[in-house]
Amino acid sequence: MRLFTVAVIAPLLLATDGSAASLTNRDPREHKLTVMSGQDGDSRVLKPDEAWNDFCAEGCIVRLDDDENATYEIEGSDVVSIEDGFVYYDRDDTAPSPLESGAKPSSPSGK
Repeated sequence: MRLFTVAVIAPLLLATDGSAASLTNRDPREHKLTVMSGQDGDSRVLKPDEAWNDFCAEGCIVRLDDDENATYEIEGSDVVSIEDGFVYYDRDDTAPSPLESGAKPSSPSGK
């Protein structure tokens, strides 16, 4: 019974809370990413439509294609993508618009 409890609880304790970053290459060509986080660093090449998930949990700096001018600060919960050679935040289609959250539109005449 103890082994069963450990087998069930251990993955829950080791699971992340979804706060690690995710980056998807939406360009038609591959890009090299260099991640700088504290004293550690990691590099990898992302092919078109490939994603790098669950990295940079504490926040880090990402450099695109070894270009010092293409350096981005990523937070642990960011979801970003490479498009046209730049890193962009992905739009969250599930977030409510201001009108859905209770805001009322103002009329052009101010009434």
